[in-house]
Order: sequence, then structure tokens, then C-alpha cells
Amino acid sequence: MPPADSPWWGTPRGWSTGWDWSRPDVTGPVVTRLVEALKSKYLGAAQSFELGGKPLTLTPVDLAVDLGRLALTTGQLDEVVLRAKDLSWGDLRSATATATFRNTCLRVGAVNQVVAAPVDVEFVVASADLDALLFLHRPALHVEVTDDARVLVRRRSRPDWASLEVHPETDGALIRLSARQLSRGSRGTQVVRRLPPVAIRIPVPPGRLNIISITPADGCLVVQARVDEIRVPLGAWSDLPGR
Repeated sequence: MPPADSPWWGTPRGWSTGWDWSRPDVTGPVVTRLVEALKSKYLGAAQSFELGGKPLTLTPVDLAVDLGRLALTTGQLDEVVLRAKDLSWGDLRSATATATFRNTCLRVGAVNQVVAAPVDVEFVVASADLDALLFLHRPALHVEVTDDARVLVRRRSRPDWASLEVHPETDGALIRLSARQLSRGSRGTQVVRRLPPVAIRIPVPPGRLNIISITPADGCLVVQARVDEIRVPLGAWSDLPGR
């Protein structure tokens, strides 16, 4: 085994002592059946579990796993891509989400576990969901992401009076909407320089998820984030379909 302070992915078999890796006729079928069982059990069905003290619900729609020679002989899956829809976690809503698990290993035993580090996550937050999140922080304001990828903030009580175009930025678990240009109907537009940004906090546990970038798109925000490491227990092997 590697030293206790070494990452588990530092050696090809850092977590695999005791498993007979010299027998791919055993390892290959186990890994293949486990991946097939996961797809059978979870894809297309709404899932719910607790994360950071809040319920997380989502519906997995696709699981892409490269079952090459390395995976079938060592259980090292490297890159695994999970796509999901209808994600809900606390106050956060996302129409679609994609998680790319890197340096992924399957720990096969009495209780199966997936370990990956890092995990890159992409959230697609629809305009209406972003507005609902802003309402919880600034109920007087309304935000809209237009079809031409502009982010506009208006007073909720006077939406036709003026609109403020903002630029979304990120700082850890914060989304900052920095003022860029003010439009006042027939009065034209002006560049805004001194208005303070509007901050929206993403409700994530400290240190668990860092927002890397935020990009306006067609009627939505695309949020790129990263989790340093994730460990997902899969339950007993006997509980999975096909056993």
C-alpha cells in the first residue's frame, strides 16, 4: 500500500492489495457486471440522497464508461461521464448536469464503492431557475438570461422602467453579477462603473465544490465547477440487479 499521506491514485494498485489482479477472467466479468447493473438500476429513474445536510434529487440519463483492457484487468476506469436531468438541491435547480469523474477506481468487495478525483461538473441553469434563486437573496430584483446570452436585471415591481445588463463572475461558491450597462427605455443606454455587484451564494458545503467559470448561453447560464474528490458507496454487490 502507498504511504497514508499519498493520494490513492499515486500507484496503479494503491487500493487493490489482496485482490487477485493476475486473473482478468475474474476481474473483467466483475467490472462489466457492476457497470451494467448500475445502468440498469439507476438510469432513467429519479434518485434522491442527502448531500451537505440537504436532499439532492436528480435523474441519471446516461453513463459512459470505457471498458478497455485496463478497466477489465485492474478496475481502473479512468474517465467516467454521468449525465443527468432535473437536478434539485436545496434552493438550486439545474435542467441538466454533466459530471466527469477522473482517475476513477471501482472498489469491489462486500460494499462496492466508486472513488474519483477530481470530478468536473457542468450545470445548466435555466433563466427561470436563476431568477428563483435570486429572489431568495434579493426579492426586489428580477434576472433574465436572454436568447442572445445577455444577463439582464430589472426591478421586479417595475420591469419596464429600466434594465441593467450584468456580467456573471465567480468567487468560490459565489455568483457575482457585475453591472455593465444600464438601459432606460427611450432614454438610451449608459455604461455603469460604480454599482456594487449582486451576489448569489450557491448552497454548497465549504470545500466540497468550487465554481470555476460561468458562461451565459441561450436562455441559461452554464456553470463549470470542480470537486476535489468524491467517494460514492454503491451498496452491497448482492443488492444490485443481475447478481
